[in-house]
Amino acid sequence: MLQFYWELGADIVEKQKQFAWGSGFLNQLSTDLMNDFPEVKGFSRRNLELMRQWHLFWRQSEIVQQPVSQIVLSIPWGHNLAILAKCKRHDEALYYAQFAHAHGWSRSVLVHQIESGLWLREGKAITNFAQMLPATQSPVLLLSGGADPVTPPRHGERIQKALGAKAQHIIVPEAGHGVMGIGCVRDAVQRFIQADTDHALPQEAPCANTIPRPVVFRE
Repeated sequence: MLQFYWELGADIVEKQKQFAWGSGFLNQLSTDLMNDFPEVKGFSRRNLELMRQWHLFWRQSEIVQQPVSQIVLSIPWGHNLAILAKCKRHDEALYYAQFAHAHGWSRSVLVHQIESGLWLREGKAITNFAQMLPATQSPVLLLSGGADPVTPPRHGERIQKALGAKAQHIIVPEAGHGVMGIGCVRDAVQRFIQADTDHALPQEAPCANTIPRPVVFRE
């Protein structure tokens, strides 16, 4: 249903370009949809307007161009509405959508976490941790899954920057949490461990850009 809402929101955005705001377009569309699909709920004028806002919010970010964009389609509509109402930044909204999906939060738990500022607390904790790290004199290999809602790549990037030139960060764009389960990533780690410490970097994971995305993110 959310895929349909997403497409309907896109259609509304395009069609409203042809009509003056307040022309009654949404009222008429609501009536038409309820007549065409009497057994389906969710076509009130208010809900259609929310679909339009939801689509515009995500379309204005780069997130919809990435695999993780599918996360917003995997949580309930009510969760999406709570995020839309309470989050102004796309990275903040995606953070809560990812955690709601990964941990199975109810809507009330999601709202509580947003209102308690979990995203800000978690972000500050990672930043402070990275700032406290001294530059390393030994090679360090960091691994991240591009679609990991628990430890997203931005955490690894901050730590890599703090550790300095001896740190390397491999991001597997389509992977979630637990990239060590991927064969060529394990191979890269093994090569890193076995290499002479003075020449341990760079390492590569050739399959990083070719592995299929997790099922939840597939179209």
